[in-house]
Amino acid sequence: MRRMIFSLALTGTLASVALADVPAKLAPDRIEPAKANFVAYHLARLDGNPPEGDRVEGLALNVLMVDPDNERAIARYVHAVGEDADRRILELHARHPDNPEINYATSRILFRDDFSVLALSYLRIAADATPGNRERLMETALMAYFAEDYATCVAYYDLAFAGGAAYWGDRIKRGECHAFLGHKAEAKADFDKVVADSEGQKTAYSVRMFRDGVFNSCKGNPDGKVDSGWRNRRSGKYYEAYRDAHLALMCDPKHIGALELRLEIESNDGNLRRHQLAHAVALANVKDNGTTYRDRTAKLVPPKPSDTLTEALAIDVATGGRDANFRRRKAAYLATIVLQAEPGNAQARLLRARALTNMAISNLEPLAYADATAALTNPATAAGAHNVRGVLLWRNKASTEALKDFDTAIALSPGWLRPYGNRGVLRAELGQTDAALSDLNKVIADDPSEDYLQVRSQVYLKKNESARALADAEAVRKLNSRNPVARRVQIEALDRMGQKDKADGWHIDFIIEDEKAARADAYLSQRDPTIYARAKDVDTKMQAYQAAERILATTDGMFEDVGTVTRYLERARSATSKAGAIRQLKSAQSLAQGCVNRGKWLLERDGAYFTTDDRTRYDQAFGACQKMATELSPMIDQLSGNGDDDD
Repeated sequence: MRRMIFSLALTGTLASVALADVPAKLAPDRIEPAKANFVAYHLARLDGNPPEGDRVEGLALNVLMVDPDNERAIARYVHAVGEDADRRILELHARHPDNPEINYATSRILFRDDFSVLALSYLRIAADATPGNRERLMETALMAYFAEDYATCVAYYDLAFAGGAAYWGDRIKRGECHAFLGHKAEAKADFDKVVADSEGQKTAYSVRMFRDGVFNSCKGNPDGKVDSGWRNRRSGKYYEAYRDAHLALMCDPKHIGALELRLEIESNDGNLRRHQLAHAVALANVKDNGTTYRDRTAKLVPPKPSDTLTEALAIDVATGGRDANFRRRKAAYLATIVLQAEPGNAQARLLRARALTNMAISNLEPLAYADATAALTNPATAAGAHNVRGVLLWRNKASTEALKDFDTAIALSPGWLRPYGNRGVLRAELGQTDAALSDLNKVIADDPSEDYLQVRSQVYLKKNESARALADAEAVRKLNSRNPVARRVQIEALDRMGQKDKADGWHIDFIIEDEKAARADAYLSQRDPTIYARAKDVDTKMQAYQAAERILATTDGMFEDVGTVTRYLERARSATSKAGAIRQLKSAQSLAQGCVNRGKWLLERDGAYFTTDDRTRYDQAFGACQKMATELSPMIDQLSGNGDDDD
């Protein structure tokens, strides 16, 4: 209950705030030591093997939400971030323009959108900062190849090849880059090596174009070459068309007709798919005189703090679920990003305080308390801030001060129910039953949730209002039938109302479903010493009854399987072709084997519950299934081996 602070709609005006007696654990001087411990722990987790089911993105956010410039966490985060990757990476790039991992991630965003020319500059920063990373050197060379920056292509392939053997697919690209640069000897050496390693590459377009002298220089009129190329394309001479496009481009690298012809050939050749994607963007940029690249470059800016805050405020940090803490981490991280730009932003302070508080991480409570306190100065966030502080004070045993914060939150925003709920639960803990009921009744009228009903049922029990306690406990169990507190209240209320038999029934049901929880309850553990033996007897009878039902249903099903297998055999005998007969026999075999497996499972699970009649029926059904399964295999083998099918 203390972990919940739901989404707020804040109103009200700022009242004067008295300084509370803050518990030592929440004092400002505890923020940095506690945060350092938290960060160290999660960096160790991040550097090791992440626990199963936990995402690297989430582990990195654990660190970044309180230490947003931690380079170790950034290095993992930029390669794991899922949705909103562009915004998150651009935010990081604005603060860390020289970080190699952020530059690498930025290049991947641009390459994903086929902007090889723009991606190259970011990738070079990443590669230059990690010269021992051969894979990254190769990526940079390849990016330069698609960006048609042939000098950079050669330079990075040279660095990469120095670190290990070169695959022909990379060497052929370096050869092409050499060829475009007029390095005939180097290009020939690369192409010769490619063909020696993979003879089939002697017909590769780049190898043939080098052999045909395409890369030597401009030859003839580019318009004529383009016209020739389209004639070759229409005749199905794709290489010749591709060659003509490149001959034209050797004269004019921005010849739109040649670029369109090149793209047409690439769009019809799966081996040139990556070329097509890069060259389509490059062609668009030539046609619009650079607007395509300028527009994409203009988008390489981080979101404004106001946009990031809007995104963060839209995240649900209150409700539970499997991804609850991931949502809270992300919201806290985005709030932290806003606070780097605007340290006085009260909404960001409150959001981070709420997210951290709902995560219930002890080491971050001093930071959450400081954030909430900072948010007190803004009338729009004051009520929410008092509510958060109240929860944190409550957790740290400062009940009197917690009540004061809840009181102030209510005074500032009397129509907002969350602080009433928190105050009601705290008053219940303190034994202030009438005051607790006043708060809880107000909240439950609008929000009859499991948590509030559970607390109110206990309050009613303390006031000896058993019927009301029972009604609330039953309402809780409609929402969560296994709620242990509601079960205990239900039983105790029935006892007080003199309905012991009914209480025994619910107690026995509780023991059968969760004996450990039933024994752990102080009231139930001493209620009736005989109840556990009685529960065991009921459970034994229940299991026997359920087993009897399973035995009857399974054996009936096995007999049905025997009948179905028999029909398959009859169809096989009357089949007009060998293939048809085999199909029927295989269907029969599959069903018979399934019947055998079901029989084995039944015997293993419920064999101890078999009566004499059960055993007789089981043996008949299982024996028939097993006999059929055994005999069908050789029948199929024999039929399959009798020569050609006559179907």
